Amino acid sequence: MSAEKRDAKKPKKKRGFPTRFATMLGASLLLIAALSLINLSPTLSHLDAELVSGPKTGNYHEITERLKQSADSQDGHLGNHVSNGTVDNLAQLIAQKDDCALDFAMVQDGIAPTLGHNLELIARLPKSESVFILGRSASNLARFEDMRGLRVGIGQTGSGTDHLARVILESEDFRPLNLQMQNYELHDQLARIKDGRLDLAVFVLDEDAKLIRNAMRDGLQMASFEHLNIIARQFDFISNGRIGAGQYDPIAVVPPVDRRVLRVDTLVVGNKCASRTETIALLSLLQREFPALLQHNKNYGGNAFFPTASAAHNYMANGGPEWADTHVPWLVDIMPISNWFYVVMAISILFNAMTSTHKFRLWRIDANRERAQQVFRELLGSRLTPPEILLLEPKAKHLETESITKLDEAIDDLDRLRDRCRVQENSAMVPMGQELAYRYQEEQMETTLTAVRVFRRKIDDARVDAGAEPMGLDDSDNA
Repeated sequence: MSAEKRDAKKPKKKRGFPTRFATMLGASLLLIAALSLINLSPTLSHLDAELVSGPKTGNYHEITERLKQSADSQDGHLGNHVSNGTVDNLAQLIAQKDDCALDFAMVQDGIAPTLGHNLELIARLPKSESVFILGRSASNLARFEDMRGLRVGIGQTGSGTDHLARVILESEDFRPLNLQMQNYELHDQLARIKDGRLDLAVFVLDEDAKLIRNAMRDGLQMASFEHLNIIARQFDFISNGRIGAGQYDPIAVVPPVDRRVLRVDTLVVGNKCASRTETIALLSLLQREFPALLQHNKNYGGNAFFPTASAAHNYMANGGPEWADTHVPWLVDIMPISNWFYVVMAISILFNAMTSTHKFRLWRIDANRERAQQVFRELLGSRLTPPEILLLEPKAKHLETESITKLDEAIDDLDRLRDRCRVQENSAMVPMGQELAYRYQEEQMETTLTAVRVFRRKIDDARVDAGAEPMGLDDSDNA
């Protein structure tokens, strides 16, 4: 058996295995890295925000404290920032729009922020606050006229209570009553009612607040005016409500009869400092605290002073957070997930356009190469391969001027086509890996050009031997 046959029977080594293994290993590592970035057990670890609430004795501070504890239980952080109330909250949130030390705030509905603010609505809480007017003999007040000249506490300066009380009691209708309005902290205000330093005090609190419950059980009374509904008609952010008889003491029946009250909504606003996923996380905490949040915002959401945040709008429309908001929050913070689909679509369209352009160019190169080679076939023979053209000797018909001119033109065309192929081979429009098709075309043209140029020189040599002038081929490009 010959050496060639023995070598042919030897099994060939699979050189592609290490390459394939490295490729598979790299792909596996990339997949593991991608999976490690997915939060398979959703938490709120991406939440790190500060919410401005209000005085420590107020309802907003109590709600925020519950939200803070809920965030802590889910590995998130929500700071409870104490303030003087709604007006102060708005001022602080606007002032921190550049430093971003604060992110959110609870504010009373109906209070307009300063011009040029960048605040946006996050949510409207489903449970409104009630407007209480308390006093030692407040139940005797049936008409607004009965309040003439009284000393009325209206909460801290800058609080929502202060703002609401002044909007109503300083209006043109109530100005003739000559009320003496004074600002005090809630507990101080309560003490002044009990010892007679104040006749009445206004409180804007949750109807189940401990302060109101204890005050009513301690003997204070709640005013309920006959024409209270008129105020609600004048201000679109105020509504009517009712405190049922016995709500604060079902045994002693406190209050003894139903009492009509005004109610005002609580808003959660942001200054665009928090990321999208932090906003979604806060909404999830609010949804956990107030199960009716979604439905309430679908029915009554929106505000004249604050545009709704896009993250909040999507949350309400989707009925909660999207999958990406909880599992890959870092990706959503770069760009909303809906925009990622557009990016993927745009990239897909780009790649398809690149592929189409590449295929069109390659088709034109192949067609032009075929056209040039057809000239060689017509002049030299349709069945000759480049190696056979290298061995071909010129005949009389090849020495004719017309044949030489056609041959030179075809060589020039193929040369230019090869140069264009080299340029397009490095074009950004060529998909990765498809440059090999251009290299194949270039190799075919170079093989043909090499053979035809050798034959062309033989033609010049044959013309010299025949005593004719050679028609020199320009070899400047091949020096």
